[in-house]
Parts: sequence; C-alpha cells; structure tokens
Amino acid sequence: MGKDSDKYDADEILALATEALTSNDPIKSEEIYNTIVLNVQKAFNNNQRDVASELQRLSKSIESSRTTDDSLAFKQRTCESMLKISMAERHKGKPAPVSAPAKAPLPFKSLEYLYVGTKDFESDVLYYRDTLKGELVWAFEKFGAKVAAVRLAYGPLILLADHKKAPSIEPIFSVENLELEIKELKERGVKELDGPLQTPNGPAYSFRDPSGNQFSLLQNERPEAMERAYADKSNSSAIRFQRIN
Repeated sequence: MGKDSDKYDADEILALATEALTSNDPIKSEEIYNTIVLNVQKAFNNNQRDVASELQRLSKSIESSRTTDDSLAFKQRTCESMLKISMAERHKGKPAPVSAPAKAPLPFKSLEYLYVGTKDFESDVLYYRDTLKGELVWAFEKFGAKVAAVRLAYGPLILLADHKKAPSIEPIFSVENLELEIKELKERGVKELDGPLQTPNGPAYSFRDPSGNQFSLLQNERPEAMERAYADKSNSSAIRFQRIN
C-alpha cells in the first residue's frame, strides 16, 4: 500500500527526529518519537511492513546527514514507540486492570537474544531474511565461526550460529550486575557456571538447568557494538548477503 502523500512530509519527520535526538528532556523526546511513529503509521495506513520500511529509510537518511549512532538511536527509539503504541491500542476500551499485590522482582533484566543453531548458515540466513521477511541486522565470520542477527519481531534478536548444534535454542538474558548475579546464583545452588566469557557486547556466563537446557547471562555494556561494526563498510569480517528477488 502506498503512502498518503497529502498528509506526509518526510522532511518534517526528519526535523522532528533531529529535535528528539538533540533533546535533553527524556519525556519530550519520547513524545516526539511517538509523534513520528503515529504520523508514519497514518501516512502508510497502518501497514506495519510499509511503516517499518519507511522508518528504516528515515534512519538511513539520518545516518547520511548526522551519525551512525544517531541512526541506531532513532531505530531503537521508534521501535520502542511502535511497541508502546501497539500495546496501548490493544488495551484501548478495556476495563482498568484490578490492582494486584506487589510481586517480587524478576531475576533478570530482559531477554536479549535467542541463540539458534544452524546446519547450513548461508541458506538459513536467506530463509530468515527472504522467506520469513526478517531484517538482517548484522552478520560476521570471525575465529572460524559465522553468526548472523535477524529481527523477526519486537523482542529478542535471533542469532544464527554455525558453530552451535542444530536444532537448539539458547536464551540470552541481560542483567544489571553480572558479578552480583553470578554470586547470588551460586548461593542459591546453581552449579557449573561457565565464564566469564568475553563478547563484543560485554562479559557473559552460561549455565544449564537440571534438564540440560543451556542459558546465558550477559552484562550488555555495549548494546550497539555489533550494529556499529556492521555499519562499517570496511570491516573485513562482515558478511554481506545479496538480495534475492
């Protein structure tokens, strides 16, 4: 579906993006990002694929006129706004939830990645990108291993790894303080913690549950490290896949 050109001005949206990126007021910047997403959704008749494509085009314009960091910040914040707007729409008109007793905090911060094994790396990456229509965020070959990140939804990235047994899926959770978390897990009886393992994003530990399922905990100190590295066109470790029509 095409956009409604009478109601959409890309230059105006880019001006709003600049205002949000340079604002020191987090509340104001959040309102601006919400406005950007709502305007793009309206212009593209709320077709989520077209909306995502337009936001991606806008982020590339920002990268050209400003910096890669600004482009990545724009993508992250507009994705967050889309999720919040979607959740608000989903609950519109429903009765307010009944107050419940306060719950104990959850053990980990968020689910960052799903580490997925692959038997045929190139074929699987193209399947996730071209058949499932996911967004290829980055792909690298280093130290004899190939790993690619694909975004299929608003949530954890899928990490396809040729050095990981297939089929298998390993959840990777982020934590605020990895050393403290590992200390507490040991005190609660979690054994055979493997680490610290150094990753581009930060240190990590892995462990298995009683049934043998593997999990990892990550202190995500550099959340955009891989995206920045992939944006560097001179990075010899990056794998560039050709688009198949």
